[in-house]
Amino acid sequence: MSDTRRNVTVGLFMVVGLMAMGWLMTSFGEISSIFGSGEYDLIMVIKRPSGIGEGAPIYLSGVQVGRVTSLRFKDAAHLDAGVQIVGAIKKEYVIPQTATAIVQPAGMGLGRGHVDLVVPEGVDAPPLPEGEEITGVMGNPWGGMIPDNLLDSTERTVAQFGNFVEALTPVAHDLHKLFEQHPMAEVDNPASTARKITGNLSTVIERFDITLKAFNDTFADPDVKAGWIEMFANVRQMSADGAEALASIRVAAAQLRIDLQRIAEKLEGGIDDTRTHMSQIAGDIRPVLEHASTLAASLSRIAHATEQGEGTMGMVMKDPRLYESLLLASERLVNLIDRLDRIFQRFEANGAIGVDVKTGVGPIRKNFNIPQG
Repeated sequence: MSDTRRNVTVGLFMVVGLMAMGWLMTSFGEISSIFGSGEYDLIMVIKRPSGIGEGAPIYLSGVQVGRVTSLRFKDAAHLDAGVQIVGAIKKEYVIPQTATAIVQPAGMGLGRGHVDLVVPEGVDAPPLPEGEEITGVMGNPWGGMIPDNLLDSTERTVAQFGNFVEALTPVAHDLHKLFEQHPMAEVDNPASTARKITGNLSTVIERFDITLKAFNDTFADPDVKAGWIEMFANVRQMSADGAEALASIRVAAAQLRIDLQRIAEKLEGGIDDTRTHMSQIAGDIRPVLEHASTLAASLSRIAHATEQGEGTMGMVMKDPRLYESLLLASERLVNLIDRLDRIFQRFEANGAIGVDVKTGVGPIRKNFNIPQG
């Protein structure tokens, strides 16, 4: 290889290397730190940052506005005070005082982390003075691969599951007591006063097993089996008798339906005959009612004429002298009755009636005996 060719190759390699270094410096934001001072420092305080280092980009609303230049303890004597992440922000971007920092570590350990500056919407705040601190928190360690709401739901689920397990601990203890071996002999033993043993599920199972054994022993007796067989036979006979009785009832119901139908037909015919007779009677009564109506009208006219003094009856009813004559006649009739009463009283007292008889020498009283009859 000639010298000229070798020199050209070395020169091209140097140019490519310089171009690659310039691209890397541009990508990692080192140009401004080398060639100029168009940046200002932003200090972010994080309690326990991880997955972040120098050169990590700083974003504001998705736009890179700076880079991380260094990490240092806020107070070396008190490490729990947190870590200061110093970032270089381009002067063309203004960070308000209400901004907060979210440190997003590298997802699954791949790549490098970054810092997101979050500014509340709709809040106007003055710019952050140079050298002032803002607080920060750690973001999603999965680098945005898993949504934050899913992580929050998972954390709440794990916490609730822990609370559920903690709440179930007394229940598990009670279940242990419920299933603990408590023999029936110890439960029913009145002498066990040192520790009162109460019945639980094992005791119930033991009692149930004894009951089943007694039931089995009872029904295993041949006499009991014969009684059950006889009872089932009686039940079967009762079922057959019931079926026969139902059949008889069904036949009787059918016959009753037929009889009721006949009675209904007869009643319907009787009603028709009654309706015909009533029509005939109504036709016969109609002339009588018409004559009665005419008679009532005539009586009404006679009464009206009598009231008005028309005719003989009206004149009699309206003549005041008739009333006086009737009154005088009634008085005379009363006097006559009084005289007759006195005469009969004398007769009862004397047995005879005295009568004045006219003679030539004058009236002479004679007594006439009335024969007793």
